[in-house]
Amino acid sequence: MNQAALQTARKPHIVPFWDRLPQFFLFPLRPANLFVLGALSLGSLLAFVLPVMSPVDILLAEAIIWITALRHAFRVMDLTSYGRITVEEQQASFESDPDRVNLPWKMIGLFMIWGVAIGFLEAFSETLGWFANLFFVVATPAIIMQLSASNSLSSSLNPGTWIGYMRAIGWPYLALCFFLFMLLMGAPIAFSMLLPLIGKKALLPSINFVCLYFNLIMFYMTGYVMYQYHNELGLPAMVHFEDEDDTAAESDSVEAMIAARLAAGQIDEAITIARNASREAPQSIVVQERLLTLLRTGGQPEKARQQGERLFGLCLSQGDAERALGLYKEFYTDPAALAAEHILPLAKLASRQRDYALALVLVRGFDKRFPGHADIPGVYYFSAQLISEQFRQNSTALRILEVLLARFPEHPLAGDARQYLEVLRRMTAGEAGRAPA
Repeated sequence: MNQAALQTARKPHIVPFWDRLPQFFLFPLRPANLFVLGALSLGSLLAFVLPVMSPVDILLAEAIIWITALRHAFRVMDLTSYGRITVEEQQASFESDPDRVNLPWKMIGLFMIWGVAIGFLEAFSETLGWFANLFFVVATPAIIMQLSASNSLSSSLNPGTWIGYMRAIGWPYLALCFFLFMLLMGAPIAFSMLLPLIGKKALLPSINFVCLYFNLIMFYMTGYVMYQYHNELGLPAMVHFEDEDDTAAESDSVEAMIAARLAAGQIDEAITIARNASREAPQSIVVQERLLTLLRTGGQPEKARQQGERLFGLCLSQGDAERALGLYKEFYTDPAALAAEHILPLAKLASRQRDYALALVLVRGFDKRFPGHADIPGVYYFSAQLISEQFRQNSTALRILEVLLARFPEHPLAGDARQYLEVLRRMTAGEAGRAPA
């Protein structure tokens, strides 16, 4: 991070998008993107092998192609909005939030909802419907920006957020609309030029390639505009300066942005900032925990659970067992969700915290879930101690130790297990002798 700073308080030197038009057209032709576009275009040939009747086969193949293409386009847009401009930077970058795979469906849902709303307006008044249509068309780039930034269908339905994006960008927003409109018109023009050169069998893949090419340019350009105006839009981004800010200033900037949003009651916007920061620092427990706290505060239990599970794995990988155990108690109910190597350390920690019931639940059935695992002898020995000392089930503990010695007589724990077994046998014999006749 010493080569870039997460900038929000100072305007960076970013080349305006209208000066980068040639790069936008070349971006889909870079090998990595060209491979994606080519593979998706050839995917249209699936229509001829799908076991369904025409035209359902073509519609199904096209649906698969375009949902996949939109996911790719949203990822490109997302990474570009942070300042990851080149294909190389995007390939080497972090993985997108898994929640974002549903963005194409959210976009489709958003357009359908507003389509119905505009339809009602047209039924009420043709003039009102015409203006509503015009407004929606002009606002479409802002709608896509807001949806990508927030990953929230509900907040993206609010026309106020669209207007906020348009006002924040200012007059260049109209230039963006013009360029996007020209790109939208460019697809049929380009295809009409290629049509005489295309055979019948290549018709459908060629149509797809041309449309996918222009679609990726539009998403890439829109992502770049978000990057260029990230200060005005209140979005964090990776930017380069001659005089770079240090890491402490970077962290303070994110905290200040979140605090400002919370003070204004904008919890969704605060979550968006925290999520963006978490994807810039995927290995930071503090950053990931901040996002989890905001998701809890914002009343998003399902997303909080998903974030808690990610943070749980991060804590385990960095050796923070205590925090991991707390997350397990909050977000997990089944030890089957845990990796084998994490169970015994967590069970021992739970025992040290006097949560003996959880410790027992964690190790129960370990040998059946993970046959042949190296931790089985340790689990047997720990289970015997736990059951005997905390649950006073000496006969059960005795049987566990006998199994341990029978299966692993040469294991380093075998000596301790024999001694413990002898103690338990004496204790069981004494209990039997004291039992009433």
